[in-house]
Amino acid sequence: MRVRSGKIAYRNMTSRWGSCQPSTGRICINIRLALYPPQCLELIVVHELCHLLESGHGPKFKQLMDLFLPDWRDRQAILDRG
Repeated sequence: MRVRSGKIAYRNMTSRWGSCQPSTGRICINIRLALYPPQCLELIVVHELCHLLESGHGPKFKQLMDLFLPDWRDRQAILDRG
């Protein structure tokens, strides 16, 4: 992906699976992902790293997700089903 994150943090988040601050590169991952298959953690890591390249969730962001993790929609569906 040719990006480098800043600090990585893990915490119990109530409304998100992860977050990214593009200005600092700080990424936070929800510890509840440990309850899901490993591919869901990979989804969130790739998602947050894509935010270092594109801050929003528009077409360019989705193109990046398609490039780096082509089955991301299937993985997202697992998290959406909860």
